[in-house]
Amino acid sequence: MRETWLIHLCTDWMGDDAWLWKLDCEFRLFNYVGDTQWVRGTVVRKHLAAGDRPAVDLELQALNQRGAVTTPGSATILLPSREHGPVHLPDPPGGATDLQGVLDAVAAEFARQ
Repeated sequence: MRETWLIHLCTDWMGDDAWLWKLDCEFRLFNYVGDTQWVRGTVVRKHLAAGDRPAVDLELQALNQRGAVTTPGSATILLPSREHGPVHLPDPPGGATDLQGVLDAVAAEFARQ
């Protein structure tokens, strides 16, 4: 649930013309019934990602009413820009052109790790 809240935070902030490229989070503390969670994000870096894609890196967190960070995370969002134009989506794994090719490329990468 908290990961979904972080995703929602990112997609609400970035708007319809951007692309949530990467998101990572860790569940460090339990979320008890009745707990309040605030989700927050901070832009920590603006850069050109692979392929000259304008991007921002975000630091994310879910914070409970006791002030403890229960879910730290990070995200990379590809953004449109005046200089580089609309978002250029990431290339599929292994240069795949269909779903089976994507699955094969992901499985091969997983096997290498």
